[in-house]
Amino acid sequence: MNIAIISLGCPKNQVDADVFCHALIKAGHQTVADPEQADIIIVNTCGFIQSAKEEAIENILMACQYKQQNPNLKVIGVLRVMYSPRISLQNLVSNELIQTFGAVVFDTVIPRNVSLAEAPSFGKPVMYYKKTSTGAKAYFDFGRELIRRVKDEVQAAQKE
Repeated sequence: MNIAIISLGCPKNQVDADVFCHALIKAGHQTVADPEQADIIIVNTCGFIQSAKEEAIENILMACQYKQQNPNLKVIGVLRVMYSPRISLQNLVSNELIQTFGAVVFDTVIPRNVSLAEAPSFGKPVMYYKKTSTGAKAYFDFGRELIRRVKDEVQAAQKE
């Protein structure tokens, strides 16, 4: 499948995008620069500040326009990143995502983690910076879950 990745926000988001892009290529998929050529579009963003939220919403709406042009385009999932169960607001947002999107929300959660915060400073994905860290393990889990969902979508499309 052709996959377009729209990465917004800080350099950490680009490092994250590079990690799952590599995992998808390794699984036999191709990345494309033009979302119009994609079977799957991944919008990688955060929502720490209002302008980031607005940019994320704008790009998600743009992805919806691609869906109108390509009815085979699917929503694969919502990933919770930089999550800490000790922060009550994050628990509220996480629960709201699950209530709103249900099974679309990935089971994997990327936790707040020192290694995740340090890795971009060294210009490396956390897998290369400290692959035994909790954050790296979570991204490996996410990669497996994402690949499984993409495979499921491919199999469903082939049955149609």
